[in-house]
Amino acid sequence: RTYDTEDRLPQLASVTFTATAAGKLSAKVSIAGKSYTFSADGYSDAYGTPGDESDPPTMEAELVSVQKVGSGKTAASVTNTMFLTVCDLPEDHEAQWSAQAEVEIRMAVLPDASGSGYQEDVWYEGSVCRDNSKVAAWQAAAGKFAGYYTMALVSPDAAQGEPRGNGYITLTLAENGKAKIAGMFPDGTKYSASSVSAAFAESGGDAVLMFPVYACTPKQYFAAGGWIALKADGDGKPVATMEMDETVLMVNDDPAATWDGDDGYSIELYPAGGWYDTVCNLQRAYLESSLAAELVDGEEALEELSQTLPEGYAFAAEPSGEALTLAGNALSAEKQVLAKDASKLNTWEACVNAANLKPTFKRATGELSGTFDLWYEGVNAKGAKEQKTLAGLKFYSVLLMNFEDNGLLDGDVWASGFYIVPVSFSEKSGNKTVTRKYNASYRFDVKCTDAPVEWADAE
Repeated sequence: RTYDTEDRLPQLASVTFTATAAGKLSAKVSIAGKSYTFSADGYSDAYGTPGDESDPPTMEAELVSVQKVGSGKTAASVTNTMFLTVCDLPEDHEAQWSAQAEVEIRMAVLPDASGSGYQEDVWYEGSVCRDNSKVAAWQAAAGKFAGYYTMALVSPDAAQGEPRGNGYITLTLAENGKAKIAGMFPDGTKYSASSVSAAFAESGGDAVLMFPVYACTPKQYFAAGGWIALKADGDGKPVATMEMDETVLMVNDDPAATWDGDDGYSIELYPAGGWYDTVCNLQRAYLESSLAAELVDGEEALEELSQTLPEGYAFAAEPSGEALTLAGNALSAEKQVLAKDASKLNTWEACVNAANLKPTFKRATGELSGTFDLWYEGVNAKGAKEQKTLAGLKFYSVLLMNFEDNGLLDGDVWASGFYIVPVSFSEKSGNKTVTRKYNASYRFDVKCTDAPVEWADAE
């Protein structure tokens, strides 16, 4: 990560480092969708004591990458440098599983966000972990976490005008610790990647498995990356934990990605979720429960959105409180019925599913998506009351069957995610009126509350 954001530089980078048995070193660095290859003939320095766990051997390396900049008469070559420090322990040594190599990347130049120029001397700092997936002892330890997981990416610190919904991740962990990840970030960016879960730690006597995530949209300003930690809770149902102080940073340096259009954003996302049961009967599991949609912080979100409505108009109907029904593995809402008065206006208290909530649930992955409407009403220029909709708004979320009680989510959250509202602004720029489009993101949850069933005795 770099903390120098001048000229809207990409703040995150991804590193893959390889050391051969012959001592050759190479690394691939990905920044804003571009790859840079670094190499060295071997380590430049070593210190420590072989066999001494209190002072283990430590290796240092300096890798270089020659980068061509410009074209024609302005073409030039510059040298980028990577400094790496790694602890040298046997691959079956448990201490190695939690060790991370420290990395510093010094880029001589990097293209700015617009691609029209360069910025000099951009430094990234971070760490890498070793891929232990072929180590037998590691497999035995990591195999205890094997399975499928669903996690919300909670954004409690997002400011007004920034994406305030929760993204989500689905994770498949193999017996060797290899990870396949998919999901969406709260601005609507889709994510799919492979990863290694190659770091172990311990928290309060519990084993913790950590793995890195990284996403970048080439030729744009979006990037996200960080670590997710899973804690084994003793009953075979690991959960994401904040105890390791790990988060996922989501960055978009495009001013158009925010409500005011002045600056981009940088948001910390906190994983909350855990093991997902792909085979249990959901209808039976939630038989004595009531499920209902909720737009979390809905009043604040609708107040913000009301700025885009005609003067004197306000929102009148939205999906919060709309009941959802499980039938087998299918999730549904009642069919919309709009009750009209003599003026052919909707009588909200008599309507059924006025927001036209339409969920689609994928049992195998736990992903819940769909559409709904936001109704608003007011008096038009002719003095007549009218009702209109922001129709077909899309929402995306994931079912969370296990999560840690750490304050990120209320205990009655069944699924969590976000919904997107495309809005546009007309702004004055000198003597011109400029229209700017923006996708607002807010939180969409499904809440689950106890609803005991009165079972009649059989005659």
